[in-house]
Amino acid sequence: GWITLNGIQTGSHQIRVSHAGFEDFQTNLNCDGRPQQVTAELRAGTGQMSAAPTVAFNAAHHDTPHNLASTQGSGQGDMQKTAVQVWNTGEQNVAVHSIPPKRKGFFSPLVIGAVALFGLLLLGGLGVGGAYVAGVFRGPGSNTKTPTPTPTTSPGGTTTPVPSVKVEMVQIAGGTFQMGFGDSNAVSGPVHSVDVPGFWIDKTEVTDGEYLEFVKATGRTPPSHWVNGAPLAGTEKKPVRYVDLIDAEAFAAWRSTRDKLKYRLPTEIEWEYAARNGSKSNIYPWGNDWKAGNAVMAVEGSEPVEVGSKPAGATADGVLDMMGNVWEITSSELKPYPGNNAVDVQKKPGRRIVLRGGSAHEDAVKLKINAAFRVDVAADQKEKTVGFRLVRSE
Repeated sequence: GWITLNGIQTGSHQIRVSHAGFEDFQTNLNCDGRPQQVTAELRAGTGQMSAAPTVAFNAAHHDTPHNLASTQGSGQGDMQKTAVQVWNTGEQNVAVHSIPPKRKGFFSPLVIGAVALFGLLLLGGLGVGGAYVAGVFRGPGSNTKTPTPTPTTSPGGTTTPVPSVKVEMVQIAGGTFQMGFGDSNAVSGPVHSVDVPGFWIDKTEVTDGEYLEFVKATGRTPPSHWVNGAPLAGTEKKPVRYVDLIDAEAFAAWRSTRDKLKYRLPTEIEWEYAARNGSKSNIYPWGNDWKAGNAVMAVEGSEPVEVGSKPAGATADGVLDMMGNVWEITSSELKPYPGNNAVDVQKKPGRRIVLRGGSAHEDAVKLKINAAFRVDVAADQKEKTVGFRLVRSE
């Protein structure tokens, strides 16, 4: 049979079960508020109660909760085992006595053990933390050591801030390539051989987010399309625009001071060399065939997208966005190549600088824009489709 005892308080208790014709069963039970199950083994012997029929079930009754329906087999004449709760049992006597807890001092074995365990965990945590800081354990992607920049204070007490926008640059090995495209009557021609020393170039164009740091640090007038002196939320990773040669040079000087490196605008020779994969002299950054999906060009509204959005259009060295998104300012003034006979190059007045790469506005196929294509703009002209990136010498 089975018996349910409800309302027993938490703590240690002693349970004794008496049944006529059987020896008393007695056990200790520690209640912690959760349901518990005890199997009483009643052995044949002298009991205190008069005999009464007991019905033992070897399977779950239809009124028995399934999670408690675990009936054990019975012995041969001297023992019956059941874990099924009360159902049509004879008269039984079940007594429950609470066992008062022993008084324990503050420094009981349990408390001492807990304190010791906490101490071991603390020491272990410090040890692992120290090992991590020391470089014993490294997270994924840490094959290249990247020092964490920290603010520095100049002798005058001015603190140089840590940049929130990470600068990524790609190293371009020096070499010789065939610069230009077309014949002597084209602005981008004729083709001629140029030697180029190695240098580093920004992986992407300078973004609104990085230019914002410059504006905040220097008080420079922000681009005209910004709102309240900042780019619209969500556009921080788009290339900065509405900047001219003077803005770009001022930004390069500021970033040089901040990073303690000498940044500058690329010459058009360096720009083309990087875009055409050096001595390979490819027509496009990805090869010699035009692929529309590799560049942000001919976009409705002429709006650029976040830098690095066209990874398939990267150069062999991993430089992104060399075709499309925004035209890029170079430090080179517009001059005809050696042997060039293009009249429009020779007669343009004022200081004009060369732009490279195309933008989201132009159709590269219709205008035949490639990595050798060159256009020019007045040095102080600011356009919706013009941005820049920086380089530094090795």
